[in-house]
Amino acid sequence: MDMRRNGPAVQKSDRFDSPLTMISFCKLIEDYKEESDPTLKRDLLTSYFCGCKEEELDSAVFILNGKKDKRIITEESLIRFVSEFSEQPIWLLNASIAEVGDVAEACALATGLPISPKDWDLSSLLEETASLQTRPDSARERLFFLWKTLPISEKTFLHSILLGKRTIKVPENLLFSALADCFDLELGILLTRYKTETPDLKAIPFSRILRSWFSEKKPGRLSKMEIAKRIDLSRAEPEDKPVYSGDSIPENYGYFLESPGIPIRVVGNSSGIFVWKESDEEDLLDPVLFP
Repeated sequence: MDMRRNGPAVQKSDRFDSPLTMISFCKLIEDYKEESDPTLKRDLLTSYFCGCKEEELDSAVFILNGKKDKRIITEESLIRFVSEFSEQPIWLLNASIAEVGDVAEACALATGLPISPKDWDLSSLLEETASLQTRPDSARERLFFLWKTLPISEKTFLHSILLGKRTIKVPENLLFSALADCFDLELGILLTRYKTETPDLKAIPFSRILRSWFSEKKPGRLSKMEIAKRIDLSRAEPEDKPVYSGDSIPENYGYFLESPGIPIRVVGNSSGIFVWKESDEEDLLDPVLFP
């Protein structure tokens, strides 16, 4: 079914209405990979930086810049634990891995939804991986506990870390754009300092870099409202988007609904729903009258 916007006046939605909803780091990675628009990718990153706990921001920048640690568990061991936990044969798990194309995600899906959901932030997940690294003998016990409490996106992230795989690599220009949004910094100055000094963002905490580069300014994050009002010439003008409130259609909006082979069109706008049929004359529509 084809939906086409009809109507001369279209309101612009706030570019941060949706992206600046608080999301977890693991959900950020998931949404970022699914998004193709660079502007919306930037908004997702800004949303996370704006709302995350201050103590996990440095770790987040490490990972978003492509940091990966040494492997803590082998794929074979992970699959064996998942097989025991999910009561699925290993051959079936291997088939799922081949279909999904990623061991971490396929194993996360195989363990199912959490039985006893619990809120996990990035710092807590990284503490768990560090614990498994120092106490490999506790891997089965801890993994079974985590699989019962973690959402799918968190499980996928955890498995990637345990397997020593890079979870994500955000282009530096995009990463700095989001950080500039969050900390109210000039993007050009931030990028110039970075290209001049080239600090290792996978090893040096960003908060330390920020204090070093802007020692005269106390670094602080902007609120969501302040970020939304911030003027930044590096941003493209947001596209016009229809805005809905529940099931209502705002003023000056109209939409065609048509299906191939059926000579009927339904037009909906703020005044109501109207049904039209195709006219004998090209490009004309006749109203359908109901008794």
